[in-house]
Amino acid sequence: VKDAKSATVFTSFVAGKTLAPAGEAHELVNPFTGRPWARAHVDPAAVDLAVTAASKTFHSSEWQDKTRVERGTLLRKLGELIHTHAEDIGALETLANGKSHAATTAEIRATALWYQ
Repeated sequence: VKDAKSATVFTSFVAGKTLAPAGEAHELVNPFTGRPWARAHVDPAAVDLAVTAASKTFHSSEWQDKTRVERGTLLRKLGELIHTHAEDIGALETLANGKSHAATTAEIRATALWYQ
């Protein structure tokens, strides 16, 4: 990415929907290169929507009525998805924090183990 205008734009994803960019755009800079690689829109209203959606889902009968086994199955599936996409997630982490791709990918794979 040569400049922030051509960078990836991150927005909020809440309750299964991608929200339109809103709020102040923050430039994300790779600490290793010092170059911008993305812009993230930070909107307090989106944070409020996300917290409300998470709380609503947690307290819903759809979640509350699940057995421990069903909940565990869903959490293991999350771990599997994290592991499957570890390379891609690691690449984003490398851009965000400047660590090597090998290091960030290993960290993501280790994180996936917590869901087993």
